[in-house]
Amino acid sequence: MCTAAQRRLRPILLTTTTTVAGMIPLWIGGGVMWEPMAIAIIFGLLGATVLTLGVVPMLYSILFRVAIPK
Repeated sequence: MCTAAQRRLRPILLTTTTTVAGMIPLWIGGGVMWEPMAIAIIFGLLGATVLTLGVVPMLYSILFRVAIPK
């Protein structure tokens, strides 16, 4: 489980970072319709990333009593 998390951490963070960086110009000068959509995508993606990389593994280790190797 630990090696899978280590292998997937970089691609997930890079994909999130590039998508958020690509949406920032749309947020700043996108117009009436595009600004709210860009805001929703940016913060939705950031929230989902935090949940995927932080909350889900913690809940999994707590509920299934998985020991984290050191």
